[in-house]
Amino acid sequence: IDNFGITTSYNIFADSLRWAPVSMQMRTTVLDNIGISANGNFSLYGLDSKGNTTGTFLYAQNRKLMRLNNFTTSINFSLSELLKGKKEKKKTDANTNASRNALTQGVEGNDKLPGQDNNAQPNTGAALVDEYGYPVFNVPWSFNLSYSINYFKPAYKSNLTQTLSFSGNVSLTKKMAMTYTSGYDFAGKVITMTQIGITRDLHCWEMNFNWVPNGSMKMWNFTIRVKASVLGDLKYERRKDFHDDY
Repeated sequence: IDNFGITTSYNIFADSLRWAPVSMQMRTTVLDNIGISANGNFSLYGLDSKGNTTGTFLYAQNRKLMRLNNFTTSINFSLSELLKGKKEKKKTDANTNASRNALTQGVEGNDKLPGQDNNAQPNTGAALVDEYGYPVFNVPWSFNLSYSINYFKPAYKSNLTQTLSFSGNVSLTKKMAMTYTSGYDFAGKVITMTQIGITRDLHCWEMNFNWVPNGSMKMWNFTIRVKASVLGDLKYERRKDFHDDY
């Protein structure tokens, strides 16, 4: 475990409930790419029949030291980094095999074709296609996944939520990029708020488009502005958000 901690505090000025809730945090990394974190909140005090917190310690009621208020755990990893590592390993293995084959042919020697020069440089264009002859996908991108569980129990009734979220970016061209964020709420069975942003470098100008297609904060915004800060007011902007529905 890379990081683990327990915190609490004591208020000498309060008449009751002087001990603050006990908080615990844990964070670690597995396989250099998977991050795991968890945190919990515990109360030292008991509850009355209506579910309200009392000034009596829980241990005095049922001989239990603490009462769990909420617990959250999440697992996140980068799919792009995982595939990038496999791609680099495959590329290294291919280069090693190519060097070994070239060395073997050099040792066995004298098997060159007529007019072939042994000192000629290899064709660098071959690196642009894979072993099946298709062009290699070499666009900068990232894709991050996160799965979280939240258990909440302030009184006698508990609530459990699960959320899967993802985010990332992709460079469509050298001067155009897109970012995205979305997810899925398993308890509500709905797609969480999705955000899509597109930027375009127009030399002395820049274009930005932001869109939230779902949720209570639906909106879109389109802007073209001059890059120079002294001309920051020189721009064209169109927008519509959830305020326009009223």
